[in-house]
Amino acid sequence: MSSLPSDNPQSAIRNPQSGVTDSPWFWVLAFSLMALAALLAIGPKYGRRQAGIERKYQARERIVEQREARNNPERDTRKNQLAARRPYATPGDTLVPLWPLAVLLVVVALFAIYMLQRAGASSPPVHSREDSSS
Repeated sequence: MSSLPSDNPQSAIRNPQSGVTDSPWFWVLAFSLMALAALLAIGPKYGRRQAGIERKYQARERIVEQREARNNPERDTRKNQLAARRPYATPGDTLVPLWPLAVLLVVVALFAIYMLQRAGASSPPVHSREDSSS
């Protein structure tokens, strides 16, 4: 018995049962695109919620700074910094944006597409019974 791949004519035939869904890259692509769609759907609601959370944080921070400025009048540098603060957060301008996550998901999806195409190009073509009998 020889274990050479050329001895078995079935070795060149790809399993017709295995489709693109058997590839892990297909699932990486599917889940990254679904995550991107969810991110786009949730984005406006997240922006409003995150802006509210950040406004509360900024208000607390400014109250503490004002109390410290009143309790320590010799620190004049703190009073000068009060005017140069970041404006309150708005839904479109938050400290924690979603765009880095969206970029990461797009990069992952593009890489998965590349790997799927690479796997599809490197796999041998499916031979039919008519081709092997002639």
